[in-house]
Amino acid sequence: MATKSERAAKPKQHKQSQILVLLLVAAFMLGACGNKGELYLPENESQEQQSDES
Repeated sequence: MATKSERAAKPKQHKQSQILVLLLVAAFMLGACGNKGELYLPENESQEQQSDES
């Protein structure tokens, strides 16, 4: 049978693993930002598409 200290350690380990997973997910999401370089809107491309549709 598990002692009180062993039973108390399991929820603490579970909580620590949840925090670790959340930190890893947050780091992954922050690391993914800006991987394709700076975003920009082309100046003339939207006008060309409108004239092609007419």
